[in-house]
Amino acid sequence: MREITIYQALILFSWFPLSFTIVVMMLIGRFYARFSGRRTDWPYLVIPMVLYALATVREARIGFPGDPLADLLQAAAGVGILFFVLRLYRWMMDAPISPAAMLTLPVLGATVLGVLGPIGVALLLWALGRFSHRMHHVLQGRSYYYGYYLAAALVGGAALLRLPVVFLPDWAILYGALMAIGCGIGAAMSWRAWSWLLAERE
Repeated sequence: MREITIYQALILFSWFPLSFTIVVMMLIGRFYARFSGRRTDWPYLVIPMVLYALATVREARIGFPGDPLADLLQAAAGVGILFFVLRLYRWMMDAPISPAAMLTLPVLGATVLGVLGPIGVALLLWALGRFSHRMHHVLQGRSYYYGYYLAAALVGGAALLRLPVVFLPDWAILYGALMAIGCGIGAAMSWRAWSWLLAERE
């Protein structure tokens, strides 16, 4: 019972830094839309944030990952994040996404729909790292992007664990810890690198 309690605490905690990181991505999308004239649809990122919340609450109530409804919620949230981040990345970095890259992540997530959730989060963190890397070269600021890459690697590790953890419940704590630590680092990097966006006014 104690292991389930630890998992519940970890998975519930992970949503808070994750939601903050998504808010930062929304602010970046709003900022880019204002100065580029492109329609980034940044307000719609609220939808995957809410879907992640519902999936998190569902998994915490059950006590382990692998619930079909939670997996569907994770998948829907992950698809939303994938669509938004890939499109914004293509515009902001002026770099086309190769067809292979577009197919790799959804194919990996097709095995278990729930895998798309953490994959979407890992991509979100990686894209924020790339945006921060670009900003570092322009402004010669601190290299916070390394923290984003570490966070993306941790959440990516959680994504790889999501399938086996369904069959190996003892690994649930490791999955929850990777998500919580990765999302926590991502939120910390977002605050340090992008907090100036909070002062932006329409």
